[in-house]
Amino acid sequence: MSTPASRHPSAPASPEEGPLGESAGAVLSFRTTAGWGNVPGKWAASVSTQAATFEAWIRTTVKDPQTIILGSHSPGATPRISVGGDQISVYWNTSGEGPGWTSADTTPITDGRWHHIAVVFDQGAITFYKDGVATADQLTVGSPQQAAGDLQLGAGFGTTTGFVGQLYGARVWSVARTAGQIATCRWAQLVPIPSGLTVAASFDPVKQEIVNLIGNGTGSVSNGKVVPTDLPVPSWALSFSGTTGDSVSMSDISGLSTTAATFECWMKMSTAAGVAGRPQTLIRQALGAPELMYAGDDKLSVSWLGNECDSADTRPVSDGAWHHVAVVFDHGYVTLYKDGVATADSLQVPDGLPTGTALLIGGGPDGTFDGDLYDVRVWKCARTASEVSSFRYATLQGNEADLVALSGCEQVYPLPVSYVVNQVNHQPAQVSGRVGVVPVP
Repeated sequence: MSTPASRHPSAPASPEEGPLGESAGAVLSFRTTAGWGNVPGKWAASVSTQAATFEAWIRTTVKDPQTIILGSHSPGATPRISVGGDQISVYWNTSGEGPGWTSADTTPITDGRWHHIAVVFDQGAITFYKDGVATADQLTVGSPQQAAGDLQLGAGFGTTTGFVGQLYGARVWSVARTAGQIATCRWAQLVPIPSGLTVAASFDPVKQEIVNLIGNGTGSVSNGKVVPTDLPVPSWALSFSGTTGDSVSMSDISGLSTTAATFECWMKMSTAAGVAGRPQTLIRQALGAPELMYAGDDKLSVSWLGNECDSADTRPVSDGAWHHVAVVFDHGYVTLYKDGVATADSLQVPDGLPTGTALLIGGGPDGTFDGDLYDVRVWKCARTASEVSSFRYATLQGNEADLVALSGCEQVYPLPVSYVVNQVNHQPAQVSGRVGVVPVP
Protein backbone atom coordinates (compact mmCIF):
# COMPACT_ATOMS: atom_id res chain seq x y z
CA MET A 1 0.00 0.00 0.00
CA SER A 2 2.16 2.89 -0.92
CA THR A 3 0.60 5.00 1.80
CA PRO A 4 -3.07 4.60 1.12
CA ALA A 5 -5.45 7.33 0.19
CA SER A 6 -4.02 9.98 2.36
CA ARG A 7 -2.33 13.18 1.28
CA HIS A 8 0.78 15.09 2.29
CA PRO A 9 0.18 17.75 4.99
CA SER A 10 2.77 20.23 3.76
CA ALA A 11 2.12 22.82 1.08
CA PRO A 12 2.31 21.49 -2.49
CA ALA A 13 5.65 21.70 -4.20
CA SER A 14 6.44 24.54 -6.56
CA PRO A 15 5.16 23.72 -10.06
CA GLU A 16 8.75 23.98 -11.24
CA GLU A 17 10.33 21.93 -8.46
CA GLY A 18 8.16 18.99 -7.44
CA PRO A 19 9.74 16.32 -5.23
CA LEU A 20 11.14 13.30 -7.03
CA GLY A 21 9.39 10.31 -5.47
CA GLU A 22 9.60 6.60 -6.25
CA SER A 23 7.48 7.28 -9.32
CA ALA A 24 8.87 10.34 -11.08
CA GLY A 25 8.51 11.75 -14.57
CA ALA A 26 7.80 14.78 -16.70
CA VAL A 27 4.64 16.88 -16.40
CA LEU A 28 3.37 20.08 -18.01
CA SER A 29 3.57 22.96 -15.55
CA PHE A 30 2.03 26.43 -15.72
CA ARG A 31 2.71 29.26 -13.26
CA THR A 32 0.30 31.78 -14.81
CA THR A 33 -3.00 31.71 -16.68
CA ALA A 34 -1.31 32.80 -19.92
CA GLY A 35 0.13 29.41 -20.86
CA TRP A 36 -0.92 26.51 -23.05
CA GLY A 37 0.45 23.45 -24.78
CA ASN A 38 -0.29 22.30 -28.33
CA VAL A 39 -1.00 18.60 -28.83
CA PRO A 40 -0.31 17.33 -32.38
CA GLY A 41 -2.20 14.67 -34.30
CA LYS A 42 -5.49 13.97 -36.05
CA TRP A 43 -7.42 13.60 -32.86
CA ALA A 44 -10.92 14.87 -33.64
CA ALA A 45 -12.38 13.04 -36.65
CA SER A 46 -14.05 10.23 -34.73
CA VAL A 47 -14.59 12.08 -31.43
CA SER A 48 -18.09 13.38 -30.70
CA THR A 49 -20.69 13.60 -27.98
CA GLN A 50 -21.98 10.26 -29.23
CA ALA A 51 -18.77 8.50 -28.14
CA ALA A 52 -15.80 10.17 -26.47
CA THR A 53 -13.69 10.18 -23.32
CA PHE A 54 -11.42 12.95 -22.04
CA GLU A 55 -9.17 12.38 -19.04
CA ALA A 56 -6.15 13.89 -17.29
CA TRP A 57 -4.33 14.09 -13.98
CA ILE A 58 -4.31 17.59 -12.46
CA ARG A 59 -2.53 19.19 -9.52
CA THR A 60 -3.62 22.73 -8.64
CA THR A 61 -4.74 24.94 -5.77
CA VAL A 62 -6.65 27.44 -7.93
CA LYS A 63 -10.37 27.59 -7.22
CA ASP A 64 -11.39 29.84 -10.12
CA PRO A 65 -12.59 28.21 -13.37
CA GLN A 66 -9.62 27.07 -15.48
CA THR A 67 -9.23 24.99 -18.62
CA ILE A 68 -7.74 21.50 -18.62
CA ILE A 69 -8.35 20.34 -22.21
CA LEU A 70 -9.50 22.53 -25.10
CA GLY A 71 -10.52 21.81 -28.65
CA SER A 72 -9.69 25.27 -29.96
CA HIS A 73 -12.22 26.13 -32.68
CA SER A 74 -12.93 29.87 -32.69
CA PRO A 75 -15.39 31.29 -31.86
CA GLY A 76 -16.40 28.12 -30.00
CA ALA A 77 -14.77 25.24 -28.16
CA THR A 78 -15.10 21.64 -29.29
CA PRO A 79 -14.89 20.86 -26.42
CA ARG A 80 -13.54 22.62 -23.35
CA ILE A 81 -13.03 20.53 -20.21
CA SER A 82 -12.49 22.72 -17.15
CA VAL A 83 -12.57 22.78 -13.38
CA GLY A 84 -13.72 25.53 -11.04
CA GLY A 85 -14.65 25.45 -7.38
CA ASP A 86 -13.87 21.69 -7.42
CA GLN A 87 -16.62 21.18 -10.03
CA ILE A 88 -15.85 19.71 -13.45
CA SER A 89 -17.46 21.45 -16.43
CA VAL A 90 -17.72 20.81 -20.14
CA TYR A 91 -18.62 23.24 -22.93
CA TRP A 92 -19.07 21.94 -26.48
CA ASN A 93 -20.34 24.35 -29.12
CA THR A 94 -18.84 25.69 -32.35
CA SER A 95 -20.59 29.06 -32.11
CA GLY A 96 -19.24 30.17 -28.76
CA GLU A 97 -22.80 30.40 -27.52
CA GLY A 98 -25.19 27.88 -26.02
CA PRO A 99 -25.12 26.14 -22.63
CA GLY A 100 -22.43 24.11 -20.96
CA TRP A 101 -22.75 21.35 -18.39
CA THR A 102 -21.33 21.48 -14.88
CA SER A 103 -21.15 18.72 -12.30
CA ALA A 104 -22.75 19.45 -8.94
CA ASP A 105 -20.11 17.32 -7.20
CA THR A 106 -17.70 19.36 -5.03
CA THR A 107 -15.43 16.56 -3.82
CA PRO A 108 -12.00 18.28 -3.53
CA ILE A 109 -9.76 18.09 -6.60
CA THR A 110 -8.04 21.49 -6.28
CA ASP A 111 -6.24 20.87 -2.99
CA GLY A 112 -2.69 20.78 -4.35
CA ARG A 113 -2.57 16.98 -4.72
CA TRP A 114 -2.76 14.81 -7.79
CA HIS A 115 -6.33 14.01 -8.86
CA HIS A 116 -7.64 12.19 -11.91
CA ILE A 117 -10.60 13.70 -13.74
CA ALA A 118 -12.52 12.27 -16.67
CA VAL A 119 -15.56 13.13 -18.77
CA VAL A 120 -17.30 10.40 -20.78
CA PHE A 121 -19.86 10.98 -23.55
CA ASP A 122 -22.05 8.03 -24.48
CA GLN A 123 -24.88 8.69 -26.94
CA GLY A 124 -25.14 12.21 -25.55
CA ALA A 125 -25.15 11.20 -21.88
CA ILE A 126 -22.37 12.84 -19.83
CA THR A 127 -20.61 11.09 -16.95
CA PHE A 128 -18.07 12.94 -14.81
CA TYR A 129 -15.39 11.07 -12.83
CA LYS A 130 -13.17 12.13 -9.96
CA ASP A 131 -10.34 9.81 -8.96
CA GLY A 132 -12.00 6.89 -10.69
CA VAL A 133 -15.45 7.38 -9.15
CA ALA A 134 -18.45 8.61 -11.15
CA THR A 135 -20.37 11.57 -9.77
CA ALA A 136 -24.13 11.38 -9.25
CA ASP A 137 -24.88 13.86 -12.04
CA GLN A 138 -27.33 12.96 -14.79
CA LEU A 139 -26.66 15.33 -17.67
CA THR A 140 -27.33 15.01 -21.38
CA VAL A 141 -26.12 16.94 -24.43
CA GLY A 142 -28.98 18.69 -26.20
CA SER A 143 -27.80 18.03 -29.74
CA PRO A 144 -24.84 16.00 -31.09
CA GLN A 145 -21.52 17.85 -31.28
CA GLN A 146 -18.35 16.98 -33.22
CA ALA A 147 -14.79 17.52 -31.99
CA ALA A 148 -12.73 19.89 -34.13
CA GLY A 149 -9.83 22.31 -34.19
CA ASP A 150 -6.44 22.21 -32.50
CA LEU A 151 -6.14 20.33 -29.23
CA GLN A 152 -4.56 22.37 -26.45
CA LEU A 153 -3.77 21.70 -22.81
CA GLY A 154 -4.36 24.42 -20.23
CA ALA A 155 -5.44 27.13 -22.69
CA GLY A 156 -7.94 29.69 -21.46
CA PHE A 157 -11.21 30.21 -23.32
CA GLY A 158 -13.91 32.77 -22.66
CA THR A 159 -14.30 33.53 -18.96
CA THR A 160 -12.40 30.36 -18.07
CA THR A 161 -8.72 31.13 -17.58
CA GLY A 162 -5.66 29.14 -18.47
CA PHE A 163 -4.62 26.37 -16.10
CA VAL A 164 -2.26 27.08 -13.18
CA GLY A 165 -0.62 23.98 -11.81
CA GLN A 166 0.51 20.69 -13.32
CA LEU A 167 -1.04 18.38 -15.94
CA TYR A 168 -0.14 14.78 -16.65
CA GLY A 169 -1.55 11.80 -18.54
CA ALA A 170 -3.97 13.71 -20.78
CA ARG A 171 -5.86 11.32 -23.07
CA VAL A 172 -8.65 11.56 -25.61
CA TRP A 173 -10.66 8.58 -26.82
CA SER A 174 -13.16 8.13 -29.62
CA VAL A 175 -15.04 5.63 -27.45
CA ALA A 176 -17.06 5.88 -24.26
CA ARG A 177 -14.81 4.26 -21.68
CA THR A 178 -16.50 2.14 -19.02
CA ALA A 179 -16.50 2.92 -15.30
CA GLY A 180 -14.14 0.00 -14.71
CA GLN A 181 -11.71 1.22 -17.35
CA ILE A 182 -11.70 4.75 -15.93
CA ALA A 183 -11.08 3.48 -12.40
CA THR A 184 -8.35 0.93 -13.08
CA CYS A 185 -6.58 2.13 -16.24
CA ARG A 186 -5.92 5.69 -15.12
CA TRP A 187 -2.61 4.44 -13.70
CA ALA A 188 -1.66 2.37 -16.76
CA GLN A 189 0.84 3.34 -19.45
CA LEU A 190 -1.38 1.73 -22.14
CA VAL A 191 1.19 -0.29 -24.05
CA PRO A 192 0.40 -1.39 -26.71
CA ILE A 193 -1.87 1.49 -27.76
CA PRO A 194 -5.54 0.48 -27.25
CA SER A 195 -8.18 0.86 -29.92
CA GLY A 196 -10.02 4.19 -29.82
CA LEU A 197 -7.20 6.23 -28.26
CA THR A 198 -6.54 9.37 -30.32
CA VAL A 199 -4.40 11.35 -27.87
CA ALA A 200 -1.91 10.17 -25.26
CA ALA A 201 0.11 13.20 -24.23
CA SER A 202 3.68 12.74 -23.08
CA PHE A 203 6.20 15.44 -22.23
CA ASP A 204 9.84 15.87 -23.28
CA PRO A 205 11.76 17.93 -20.66
CA VAL A 206 14.87 18.20 -22.85
CA LYS A 207 13.18 19.59 -25.96
CA GLN A 208 10.36 21.22 -23.94
CA GLU A 209 7.77 19.66 -26.22
CA ILE A 210 4.52 17.72 -25.98
CA VAL A 211 4.59 14.33 -27.69
CA ASN A 212 1.39 12.61 -28.80
CA LEU A 213 2.20 8.93 -28.48
CA ILE A 214 -0.44 8.30 -31.14
CA GLY A 215 1.73 9.04 -34.17
CA ASN A 216 4.63 10.53 -32.14
CA GLY A 217 4.06 14.06 -33.40
CA THR A 218 5.39 16.94 -31.31
CA GLY A 219 3.81 20.21 -30.20
CA SER A 220 5.06 23.40 -28.59
CA VAL A 221 4.61 24.80 -25.08
CA SER A 222 3.87 28.49 -24.56
CA ASN A 223 4.36 30.26 -21.23
CA GLY A 224 4.77 26.95 -19.49
CA LYS A 225 7.45 24.38 -18.84
CA VAL A 226 7.93 20.62 -18.92
CA VAL A 227 9.39 19.67 -15.53
CA PRO A 228 10.36 16.47 -13.71
CA THR A 229 8.38 15.80 -10.54
CA ASP A 230 6.57 13.08 -8.62
CA LEU A 231 3.80 11.34 -10.56
CA PRO A 232 0.49 10.04 -9.22
CA VAL A 233 0.81 6.50 -7.89
CA PRO A 234 -1.86 4.00 -6.79
CA SER A 235 -2.97 3.67 -3.19
CA TRP A 236 -3.64 0.27 -1.66
CA ALA A 237 -6.04 -1.00 0.97
CA LEU A 238 -6.15 -4.16 3.06
CA SER A 239 -9.23 -6.16 2.10
CA PHE A 240 -10.85 -8.44 4.70
CA SER A 241 -13.39 -11.15 3.94
CA GLY A 242 -15.15 -11.07 7.30
CA THR A 243 -14.29 -14.69 8.00
CA THR A 244 -12.63 -15.93 11.17
CA GLY A 245 -8.85 -15.89 10.90
CA ASP A 246 -8.50 -12.75 8.79
CA SER A 247 -5.96 -10.36 10.33
CA VAL A 248 -2.78 -8.37 9.78
CA SER A 249 -0.33 -8.34 12.67
CA MET A 250 2.56 -5.94 13.36
CA SER A 251 5.13 -6.33 16.13
CA ASP A 252 7.28 -4.06 18.32
CA ILE A 253 4.61 -1.40 18.83
CA SER A 254 5.39 0.22 22.17
CA GLY A 255 5.24 3.41 24.20
CA LEU A 256 1.46 3.75 24.41
CA SER A 257 -0.86 4.07 27.40
CA THR A 258 -4.21 5.61 28.22
CA THR A 259 -2.23 8.73 29.13
CA ALA A 260 -1.38 9.43 25.50
CA ALA A 261 -2.33 7.39 22.42
CA THR A 262 -4.17 7.75 19.10
CA PHE A 263 -5.50 5.04 16.79
CA GLU A 264 -6.96 5.88 13.38
CA CYS A 265 -7.77 4.39 9.98
CA TRP A 266 -9.97 4.67 6.92
CA MET A 267 -12.70 2.03 6.60
CA LYS A 268 -15.00 0.94 3.80
CA MET A 269 -17.46 -1.65 5.05
CA SER A 270 -19.08 -4.31 2.91
CA THR A 271 -22.74 -3.64 2.15
CA ALA A 272 -23.65 -7.33 2.16
CA ALA A 273 -26.74 -8.25 4.15
CA GLY A 274 -26.19 -8.38 7.91
CA VAL A 275 -22.68 -6.93 7.92
CA ALA A 276 -23.61 -3.49 9.27
CA GLY A 277 -25.41 -4.99 12.25
CA ARG A 278 -22.56 -7.03 13.76
CA PRO A 279 -19.49 -6.03 15.82
CA GLN A 280 -16.16 -5.97 13.98
CA THR A 281 -12.60 -5.28 15.07
CA LEU A 282 -10.79 -2.39 13.40
CA ILE A 283 -7.55 -2.04 15.43
CA ARG A 284 -6.47 -3.79 18.62
CA GLN A 285 -3.34 -4.36 20.67
CA ALA A 286 -2.30 -7.40 22.70
CA LEU A 287 -5.25 -8.90 24.59
CA GLY A 288 -7.64 -6.04 24.12
CA ALA A 289 -5.39 -3.25 25.33
CA PRO A 290 -6.79 -1.28 23.60
CA GLU A 291 -9.38 -2.22 20.96
CA LEU A 292 -11.18 0.11 18.52
CA MET A 293 -14.30 -1.57 17.18
CA TYR A 294 -17.25 -1.03 14.93
CA ALA A 295 -19.96 -1.99 17.40
CA GLY A 296 -22.78 -2.42 14.89
CA ASP A 297 -25.53 -0.11 13.67
CA ASP A 298 -23.01 2.66 12.82
CA LYS A 299 -21.71 2.96 16.38
CA LEU A 300 -18.09 2.78 17.49
CA SER A 301 -16.74 1.40 20.74
CA VAL A 302 -13.36 1.22 22.43
CA SER A 303 -12.07 -0.86 25.31
CA TRP A 304 -8.81 -1.01 27.25
CA LEU A 305 -8.16 -3.93 29.63
CA GLY A 306 -11.86 -4.47 30.20
CA ASN A 307 -12.76 -0.79 30.50
CA GLU A 308 -15.31 -0.36 27.72
CA CYS A 309 -16.63 2.87 26.23
CA ASP A 310 -19.58 2.79 23.82
CA SER A 311 -20.43 5.70 21.56
CA ALA A 312 -24.03 6.78 21.00
CA ASP A 313 -23.14 8.48 17.70
CA THR A 314 -24.91 6.88 14.71
CA ARG A 315 -23.54 8.99 11.86
CA PRO A 316 -23.15 6.51 8.98
CA VAL A 317 -19.89 4.61 8.52
CA SER A 318 -21.40 1.38 7.18
CA ASP A 319 -22.81 2.67 3.88
CA GLY A 320 -20.08 1.25 1.64
CA ALA A 321 -18.28 4.60 1.31
CA TRP A 322 -14.85 5.46 2.71
CA HIS A 323 -14.94 6.89 6.26
CA HIS A 324 -12.18 7.96 8.61
CA VAL A 325 -12.46 6.82 12.24
CA ALA A 326 -10.18 7.55 15.18
CA VAL A 327 -9.90 7.35 18.95
CA VAL A 328 -7.70 9.59 21.10
CA PHE A 329 -6.68 8.83 24.71
CA ASP A 330 -5.57 11.84 26.74
CA HIS A 331 -4.91 11.16 30.44
CA GLY A 332 -7.76 8.68 30.48
CA TYR A 333 -10.23 10.84 28.60
CA VAL A 334 -11.48 9.19 25.41
CA THR A 335 -12.54 11.03 22.25
CA LEU A 336 -13.94 9.19 19.24
CA TYR A 337 -14.00 10.73 15.75
CA LYS A 338 -15.94 10.05 12.56
CA ASP A 339 -14.71 11.73 9.37
CA GLY A 340 -12.67 14.25 11.33
CA VAL A 341 -15.49 15.32 13.67
CA ALA A 342 -15.54 14.31 17.33
CA THR A 343 -18.58 12.54 18.69
CA ALA A 344 -20.55 14.15 21.51
CA ASP A 345 -19.84 11.27 23.90
CA SER A 346 -18.30 11.85 27.34
CA LEU A 347 -16.03 8.83 27.82
CA GLN A 348 -13.24 7.98 30.24
CA VAL A 349 -10.98 5.06 31.26
CA PRO A 350 -8.37 4.86 34.04
CA ASP A 351 -5.23 6.89 33.33
CA GLY A 352 -1.89 5.14 32.83
CA LEU A 353 -3.10 1.74 31.58
CA PRO A 354 -0.35 0.06 29.48
CA THR A 355 -0.44 -1.81 26.16
CA GLY A 356 1.25 -4.82 24.68
CA THR A 357 3.65 -4.68 21.73
CA ALA A 358 1.62 -6.48 19.06
CA LEU A 359 -0.85 -4.66 16.82
CA LEU A 360 -3.69 -6.55 15.17
CA ILE A 361 -5.62 -5.02 12.25
CA GLY A 362 -9.06 -6.17 11.13
CA GLY A 363 -9.29 -9.32 13.23
CA GLY A 364 -9.95 -10.46 16.76
CA PRO A 365 -12.22 -12.57 18.96
CA ASP A 366 -14.94 -9.91 18.94
CA GLY A 367 -15.47 -10.12 15.18
CA THR A 368 -13.50 -9.89 11.95
CA PHE A 369 -13.87 -6.85 9.74
CA ASP A 370 -15.70 -7.28 6.43
CA GLY A 371 -14.49 -4.70 3.93
CA ASP A 372 -11.38 -2.61 3.31
CA LEU A 373 -9.08 -0.77 5.73
CA TYR A 374 -6.25 1.56 4.82
CA ASP A 375 -3.87 4.12 6.28
CA VAL A 376 -3.92 2.48 9.71
CA ARG A 377 -1.95 4.73 12.07
CA VAL A 378 -0.96 4.43 15.72
CA TRP A 379 0.59 7.32 17.67
CA LYS A 380 2.11 7.44 21.17
CA CYS A 381 0.59 10.87 21.69
CA ALA A 382 -2.86 12.40 22.02
CA ARG A 383 -3.50 13.98 18.62
CA THR A 384 -5.45 17.22 18.67
CA ALA A 385 -8.86 17.64 17.08
CA SER A 386 -7.40 19.70 14.24
CA GLU A 387 -4.66 17.12 13.62
CA VAL A 388 -7.17 14.29 13.42
CA SER A 389 -9.40 16.30 11.10
CA SER A 390 -6.93 17.85 8.68
CA PHE A 391 -4.13 15.27 8.68
CA ARG A 392 -6.40 12.35 7.86
CA TYR A 393 -5.81 13.22 4.18
CA ALA A 394 -2.05 13.63 4.62
CA THR A 395 0.53 11.29 3.13
CA LEU A 396 2.80 10.20 5.95
CA GLN A 397 6.36 8.95 5.41
CA GLY A 398 6.70 6.83 8.55
CA ASN A 399 9.25 9.11 10.25
CA GLU A 400 6.80 11.54 11.87
CA ALA A 401 7.28 12.28 15.57
CA ASP A 402 5.41 9.90 17.91
CA LEU A 403 4.15 7.71 15.05
CA VAL A 404 4.70 4.04 15.95
CA ALA A 405 2.70 2.21 13.26
CA LEU A 406 1.67 3.01 9.68
CA SER A 407 0.25 0.34 7.40
CA GLY A 408 1.77 0.18 3.95
CA CYS A 409 3.24 -1.92 1.18
CA GLU A 410 6.57 -1.52 -0.51
CA GLN A 411 5.80 -2.74 -4.01
CA VAL A 412 3.51 -1.75 -6.86
CA TYR A 413 0.75 -3.74 -8.50
CA PRO A 414 0.47 -6.71 -8.88
CA LEU A 415 1.12 -6.90 -5.17
CA PRO A 416 1.53 -10.05 -3.04
CA VAL A 417 -0.01 -9.69 0.41
CA SER A 418 3.31 -10.76 1.98
CA TYR A 419 4.70 -7.26 1.26
CA VAL A 420 2.51 -5.52 3.84
CA VAL A 421 4.81 -3.64 6.22
CA ASN A 422 4.86 -1.23 9.12
CA GLN A 423 6.30 1.85 7.42
CA VAL A 424 7.67 3.13 10.72
CA ASN A 425 10.08 0.28 11.50
CA HIS A 426 9.91 -1.37 8.02
CA GLN A 427 9.21 -4.75 9.55
CA PRO A 428 6.98 -7.05 7.47
CA ALA A 429 3.52 -7.70 8.82
CA GLN A 430 2.11 -11.17 9.34
CA VAL A 431 -0.92 -11.68 7.13
CA SER A 432 -3.44 -14.37 8.06
CA GLY A 433 -6.60 -15.77 6.53
CA ARG A 434 -8.04 -14.41 3.32
CA VAL A 435 -6.71 -10.86 3.56
CA GLY A 436 -5.97 -9.27 0.19
CA VAL A 437 -4.54 -6.01 -1.11
CA VAL A 438 -6.70 -3.93 -3.45
CA PRO A 439 -6.23 -0.54 -5.16
CA VAL A 440 -8.07 2.41 -3.69
CA PRO A 441 -10.05 4.40 -6.29
